[in-house]
Amino acid sequence: MPRSIEITVPPDKTQLLIDRLSGLEGLVGLSLHRGVSLQPPGDVVGIQVSTDALQQVFRHFDALGLPKDGTIVTSEPSSLVAPGYKNGIDRETNEAAWEEIISLLRRETNLSVNYLTLMALAGAVAAAGLWTDTLHIVIGAMVIAPGFEPLVRIPLGLIGGPRISTLRGLLSTVVGYGFLVMGAVICTLALRLLDPNGLVDLAARSWIDYWSSVTPAGVIVSLCAGAAGTAVVAAQRSVLSAGVMVALALVPTMTIAGMAIVAGNPQMAAGGLTRWAVEAVCVLAASTVVLWLKQIFIHRRHSLG
Repeated sequence: MPRSIEITVPPDKTQLLIDRLSGLEGLVGLSLHRGVSLQPPGDVVGIQVSTDALQQVFRHFDALGLPKDGTIVTSEPSSLVAPGYKNGIDRETNEAAWEEIISLLRRETNLSVNYLTLMALAGAVAAAGLWTDTLHIVIGAMVIAPGFEPLVRIPLGLIGGPRISTLRGLLSTVVGYGFLVMGAVICTLALRLLDPNGLVDLAARSWIDYWSSVTPAGVIVSLCAGAAGTAVVAAQRSVLSAGVMVALALVPTMTIAGMAIVAGNPQMAAGGLTRWAVEAVCVLAASTVVLWLKQIFIHRRHSLG
């Protein structure tokens, strides 16, 4: 989908930007509103551009130092009629700019009440599914938890910037999965009260045993899912991240660690934590490779700082 961009520009750089953009292939529309921006003060340039040309537009912004001077807002119009460029629009891709990817991950993983509530509830639901050895309940927990995006935020901060994204990603991962363990512990305590005999053979249940072990096939799946998830984020299709979470084992493995605390079973906890660590490393490795390749072949921009 084409992008609409509004950027605040210092008056001394307005004409330079317009000159750079005027001959850009993929430019659909260009407008100028002089002196209308109050904060920060300056001109506002409106740009309608094909997604294929989006990265080039941001490279022009970088060359003029505009991201540091003013504000940039991007959006996707619900429709765009451009007779002079209709064939180009029909052929364009769906690659997002670094700023759009960063904004998506911020929205999904900042330490908000909603994010932490979803992680805690996912841990509780997964614990119930593992307690009853019911796969579809555990899958439901995987869909509930926004547990993939904070991991992707870590390499994104190193490759595309800003660097603070890496720290925020680490913090969201640690705190988010801490809440998931808390949800799993609370649910397991409740289940123990209702079914005291349920802890006896907890570690022997089929799905707990499956998600407490590491296999070559599981590593391959996790690497593929990590790469696919990064491509989903790069296309701003966060709705598809639920499928990525089902392919990964981040939620059930950390849930197993929480349940093991209640069961007093350090071996089960070690198995769950080991498998979670392998999953996390696979996601970090795959997402780093995908983002690095996108930086080299598509974005080709300096770090956002």
